[in-house]
Amino acid sequence: MTIVVTRPSLPRRLTLLVTALVLGLPGVVRAQAGHPLYACANRLAGDLRDFSGGLVDAVATCATTRLRTAGVGNCANDAAVLAKIDGFAATFADDLTRCSAAEVRALCSFEARDLAHLVPAVTGAEVAQSVRRRLLSLVLDFFETPQPGCARPAVKVSTGAAECADKIRTVLVDQSDALAGEYFSCELKNLGSSIACVDPDAGDPNSSDLESGIAGVLSDVSAISNRCDDAKVVAIGCPLGENTIAGLVAAFQARLGEFVAKLNLETFHASCRTDPDGTEPPLVPADATLEPSLKKVKVSCGQVLDAKFFGGDKGLSFDTDLDCSPANSATDGIVVAASGVRINGRGKAWSITGPGSRRYRTGAGIRIAPGVSNVKVLGFRKIQYFGAGVAADAPANRGLRVANSVLFRNVDAGVRSAGRRTAIVESVADRNGIGFDLSGDGTIVSRSEARRSEPQGTVVGVPTSPGVGIRLGGTDRNLSGASVRVYNTSLVTENAIGVQMLGDKGSLEGISVHSNLGDGVQVGGTGNVVRDVSVKLNGGHGVSVTGVGSVLDGVGSDENAFSGFDVSGPGTTIVQCGAGSPGDKGNGLDGFHVSGAGAILDTNRAEANVLTGFAILAPTALFVGNKSQGNLIGYIFQGGGSTLASNSAEFNLGDEFRIAPNNVDGKSNKANGSGFAFGAAGLTIH
Repeated sequence: MTIVVTRPSLPRRLTLLVTALVLGLPGVVRAQAGHPLYACANRLAGDLRDFSGGLVDAVATCATTRLRTAGVGNCANDAAVLAKIDGFAATFADDLTRCSAAEVRALCSFEARDLAHLVPAVTGAEVAQSVRRRLLSLVLDFFETPQPGCARPAVKVSTGAAECADKIRTVLVDQSDALAGEYFSCELKNLGSSIACVDPDAGDPNSSDLESGIAGVLSDVSAISNRCDDAKVVAIGCPLGENTIAGLVAAFQARLGEFVAKLNLETFHASCRTDPDGTEPPLVPADATLEPSLKKVKVSCGQVLDAKFFGGDKGLSFDTDLDCSPANSATDGIVVAASGVRINGRGKAWSITGPGSRRYRTGAGIRIAPGVSNVKVLGFRKIQYFGAGVAADAPANRGLRVANSVLFRNVDAGVRSAGRRTAIVESVADRNGIGFDLSGDGTIVSRSEARRSEPQGTVVGVPTSPGVGIRLGGTDRNLSGASVRVYNTSLVTENAIGVQMLGDKGSLEGISVHSNLGDGVQVGGTGNVVRDVSVKLNGGHGVSVTGVGSVLDGVGSDENAFSGFDVSGPGTTIVQCGAGSPGDKGNGLDGFHVSGAGAILDTNRAEANVLTGFAILAPTALFVGNKSQGNLIGYIFQGGGSTLASNSAEFNLGDEFRIAPNNVDGKSNKANGSGFAFGAAGLTIH
């Protein structure tokens, strides 16, 4: 939304310059400028910014001027303001006549197939959801709309309050334009790519560059704090219904972010964009090469690649993207129906993209047909927008290998495999319903990352997947000691839930699980093992154990919102684990909260936790060599039946030990550096 209104030609020149800079190398700029829709799309983006910026500036300037002179007015109906808006609207309509009818129909922005519908959708005063009407509503919610419990001023405001209003106006004008620029520059760059800038349903950014650009623009909203404080926010009538500067900054960022994200979707991702004539759009096949014969072939969406297709070859390398985004029905990307073959994206050069509409995302980007084994999927830039990125749903789909690939925004899972001996290596699952959903015996995940998994479904707002980074199921059928193993520097971060272990004898080893919204690791099933794992900064428990006979060995659980370890499953072994660490890096509740009977706690440490280091609510099978310090309370043994030996507590703020009756003194326990003994009646030591 460009805001300079006195020189209409300047914003367009600036828009072209900024776009060229953002697009990077001159060759890339020339390639996109050569796209058949580039000229019209660039014109539309610039015209939208000119119109929107002019409107915001005109109305907001009127509103802030009146606050300085007479209190709140009615700027939306001010004759001079309306004349300016009508002038911007006329310029918008006139400039777009330079787009051809075919270009307007192909872009289909705002679901309009011609200018007769496009112009009113943007500038129409009588169109209920036009950009004009929504922009007016946004500006008035800052400066005029009455807010409950906070009256708009009826007389002129103080100089300080007026300066606050002026700062809000300036930031609204500048950051609206800057945010639109971030989105539109990306969209213009990607006109010829199947890698969309945003999710076409939700509008969320797909690239880290766009995401960081948006975050930077929205962070600059906090500049209103330079002129505003809580009293001044109230004095000008509580913009957006907020009566504190902190609340206003947060509401400002949310409202502006939502508005521009929707505007971008309407401009570049209207549903008729992929179906401009109301007919089933053609799906363009990808170019590919069979190897080692080097025979050139075409690969279409939904195509079954069987033994006849491969002939004597064992590899298929893509030479272009396979783009199924225009599909008006559910489809797979490809179905691999031949064993022992390799599907190659050529070092992350190419992608496979599923339907643009969420409701059709039920297929798989690469589906392994029943009975097919030993398929390798290598080097894809992205496999995205399907039900599953890669799906091997039958136990007989053994030997699947997914390496050096990105699985992105698939509704169900990035990789879903029930096949034995599946291997996920050096791959990233990003923003899927489940990152990696694995249940085949002998499966491994190594040097990979599962991040930002979130609950989602084929209908917006109705999730069918839980938002788990890695979900492990299955059983140890070959008696090797582990069913599914995740190890070797893998990272699980920013998911709704980090890891779920639902099967038997799964294993997590040497990985990091941090910054997930809920629990870091959930351990169910039977005999699952978590060893040498770092669990930090999660929004629930660090490790939650409900399964039977689980083993936690060398696990560090720090700075989680709830307990470091919450153990309700019976027979859990906890050895050499740490809950919390010095420097206020403890957990928000207990270090170890143990309610499952028969637990073994051997040589563990709890430090700096908000409540209790060790809260033992059920009899333990062994409780020896543990250390608790710097917590609110060191140890609580709520019931009897435990034997305590060689445990120590010191520097806890409250009691060091609270030992209920009917526990056993196994000797060598210490409080504050001194040994003590207790009998059947129990003991409390402060």
